[in-house]
Amino acid sequence: MSGKKQSLDPTQQNGDYDCEMLQEIAANFPHYFAVIDPATYEIIQSNTLLKTSDGQDRMKCYEVSHQSGQPCSGDLHPCPLLDVKETGKIARSVHEHISECGEIEIVQVIGVPIFDSGSKLKYVIEYCMNITDLVEAQRDADIQLQRQHREIELYTSLLRHDLGNDLGGIVSSLEIVKMVMDEDSAEAIEFLNAALAISTRMDNLLRSIRSTPIVEDEDIGKYLRRIAKLSEDAMVGLKIHVQIDENLSGVLVRGSRLLPMVFENLFRNAVQHAGETPIVTVQATPMEESVQILVWDNGPGVPDAVRDQLFARGASTKTSGGGLGLYLSRRIIEACDGSIVLTESEEGKGAQFRVMLPII
Repeated sequence: MSGKKQSLDPTQQNGDYDCEMLQEIAANFPHYFAVIDPATYEIIQSNTLLKTSDGQDRMKCYEVSHQSGQPCSGDLHPCPLLDVKETGKIARSVHEHISECGEIEIVQVIGVPIFDSGSKLKYVIEYCMNITDLVEAQRDADIQLQRQHREIELYTSLLRHDLGNDLGGIVSSLEIVKMVMDEDSAEAIEFLNAALAISTRMDNLLRSIRSTPIVEDEDIGKYLRRIAKLSEDAMVGLKIHVQIDENLSGVLVRGSRLLPMVFENLFRNAVQHAGETPIVTVQATPMEESVQILVWDNGPGVPDAVRDQLFARGASTKTSGGGLGLYLSRRIIEACDGSIVLTESEEGKGAQFRVMLPII
């Protein structure tokens, strides 16, 4: 066997290598594959996945991949062929190519140098792997990670605001128990049960912060009924009527450890502002690709003076308190790709909020 270094010429019809074998390999390569003249950018040979002109004039690589009259350049589409010419090494880059159907495809482009016997760059083998699905999956994962980060950012404020409110509720309930124990044991038991329910809720919140459980998507009807039941148990005198459209049976929304706190905050506001017999109605209906959830109470409504700033940080309808409840509620809903607004309520209704959550 000769020690002479063989040259690779894909246009050669007779040589020391089997040209037909190389053509067969190129034809069956699972990705776009081309042999390019580095001096002219002309495609000398390609497999069937790379659609080139059937005419006599050879097409240039950038004419095929980008439907452009100029070679690739810049940070968005760095030219791997140019990198190979400058470094003599394998080059990799990510491009957006135009498919035969006119659609944008994200591809990884790899250029491999081929040298002649004199170590002069003779050809560049360029092949492209379609990574569109991989990139889109990564983008989805990044969006989910950003959503999780936004939830984590809310925890500090929630600990101060929500647990502070709950502790205040426990203290108030226990003080009332002390005053009425001898007068009406049934009423005392009711307040003790409320204190227990609030304590349980606080414990659940602390457990969710200490761990990172898998959050599953939720059946919206069962979800709202469960939150309403827990809130009625925790808030003495509160009555919640839940109305779920029959078309929402089995419909899922994205699960979130923080989402229940939005509705609990709306229910708590009703207890604080709707008088001695607070009644809340929750109505859920399908709206195209979302679920519309209307929540209203039988209170006096929101004063005009605070309506425009109701969701701002620090805004409050109370004379005391941090004013973070609705601000945090909006942040939580937005982290779930939804929205919450105060709407104009019908006559006889108090404050009415509209929550929109995307259907999974």
